[in-house]
Amino acid sequence: MARKYSVSRHAKGWAVYDDAGQRVSGLHSRIDGAQAMCDRMQRREDKKAVRTIRPCMCCRTAFESEGIHNRLCDRCRRVGLDLRMAG
Repeated sequence: MARKYSVSRHAKGWAVYDDAGQRVSGLHSRIDGAQAMCDRMQRREDKKAVRTIRPCMCCRTAFESEGIHNRLCDRCRRVGLDLRMAG
């Protein structure tokens, strides 16, 4: 699930915060600068979260990826974990 971002007032300006309440940007003197940053961050996050059919980088089998970060099918990921646990 993609993180959500919002703009909030900070003591010395405006900043972007994630859904956990953590500040994730520098300070902006104007709200429109902070909002533009927020929009860019949200588009990037939403794009990463898109599920799509991708080929596994190991076995080339097509699988439903959870996002850009997910490049191994479940089988290959399990094999990799089993090898790390054995060693």
